[in-house]
Amino acid sequence: HERTGHALLSRIPDGAAVSAQVGFLPFLARAGHLWQFPYRTGADWVLVDTRHRNRYGLNEPGHYDREIAALKSDPALACAADEDGYLLFRRRRP
Repeated sequence: HERTGHALLSRIPDGAAVSAQVGFLPFLARAGHLWQFPYRTGADWVLVDTRHRNRYGLNEPGHYDREIAALKSDPALACAADEDGYLLFRRRRP
C-alpha cells in the first residue's frame, strides 16, 4: 500500500497546485501551492487515501464521505488513478 502511495506522489509534477491529506504533505514540499484536503480550491491535483481515512479537519459525521463523493462527481476533475484505496485526481484542461 505504501509503495502505491509513493508511486502516485511521483506522478504529481514539481510546482503543481495540490490538495492532499495531512499524511502526504511532507512528501509534497516540491509543490508550488499546497492545501490540506478537503480544501482544494485552485488545486490541479488531489490525492487521498480512502483506506486510512485521515479525517483531520473532517470531524462532522459523514463529512469525509461527502468530500470523497464531491471529488468523484466534480466535472472539473478527472480520475488519474484509483489504486489500492488511493484516489488521484487531475484538473481537466479546457
